[in-house]
Amino acid sequence: MILVVGPPRSGTSVIARILHTKLDVCMGHYLVPGNEGNPLGFYEDFMMVKATKEKDPYPWMNALLENHTIDDNTFDFCRKRYGVKSPELAFMDMVALKPDLVIRTQRNPADIAISLVRYHRPRITPKNALLLVAKYEKAIDDQVAGLSCSCYQVDLRRQRDEKELEQELREALCLCS
Repeated sequence: MILVVGPPRSGTSVIARILHTKLDVCMGHYLVPGNEGNPLGFYEDFMMVKATKEKDPYPWMNALLENHTIDDNTFDFCRKRYGVKSPELAFMDMVALKPDLVIRTQRNPADIAISLVRYHRPRITPKNALLLVAKYEKAIDDQVAGLSCSCYQVDLRRQRDEKELEQELREALCLCS
């Protein structure tokens, strides 16, 4: 299991999209569609978003199993890997989730805050946007410190094309092979 984490508007959707569409990592079967702020989609599964908001790892694991089960209760092995992307993972007990790999986005906090001010509903002030980013970053730092799996940081402050990002993620997946 691969977890994609980062504050809202930090680039987790592009990472999850590349994993799902290019690198054969199943991010779910009922993905949240795009909107004005994220036209290509969020690459979060509806069921997993709901389970993540409960912040309890045990129902979450049940939802994950149900999400990757297909007809006749057969586990979906069409893809070798599966992943979950949600900013709210920052506030769950990630150690209890036992991921094989965590991919964490890194983006300039001011850029994230500007994007939050523009797209967050309900509206948010620049000050509150920066406070929100700091809250997520601290929670993620605390979670990652306790993990026994690899944590790969994707620095989205550095501009590069999608092919280069895809190659970087392909190499990151080797950490959990």
